Amino acid sequence: MKQKLQTWWRGLSQRERRAMAGMGIVVTLALVWQLGIAMPLNSLRETAQQGQQAQADWDQVRILRAQALALRALDAAGGAASAMDNAAVLQTLLAVTAAAGDARAQVQEVSPGSYSVRFDQVSPGALATWLQTVRQQARLLPHDADLQRVDGAPGAWRGRIMLGAR
Repeated sequence: MKQKLQTWWRGLSQRERRAMAGMGIVVTLALVWQLGIAMPLNSLRETAQQGQQAQADWDQVRILRAQALALRALDAAGGAASAMDNAAVLQTLLAVTAAAGDARAQVQEVSPGSYSVRFDQVSPGALATWLQTVRQQARLLPHDADLQRVDGAPGAWRGRIMLGAR
């Protein structure tokens, strides 16, 4: 087999040998690209997407945990909505606020049953969802809001919202 291959190679003209060597280099480079570069790049892209999905899942778990704690607090209080203790309300509010998408949002308890939430950069859609979730899960309603558009970030708001019991 080796002898036949060498005989065949010697039978080629110099021009044909160069063309075959060039094709061999092209095929080798294509294999190196596909196996050595393209596959690891795809893995990196998939890892980033999986990380984002894991963060979204984690945020959802935190919300569900806060809901469970709030329901436990209600159940322990005999089901009365007003009996939800401040710690459970604050924990629910913190979890819901963390899931709103503004990493720099701050929650403060102003007085028992009254909370201040400061957003630095939140989208209107996320803010609307947040307000609805706070109303349903923490049983809080906004009674004062001071919001402004963020300069240089279209569709983003910053400001403070005061919340109180229903």
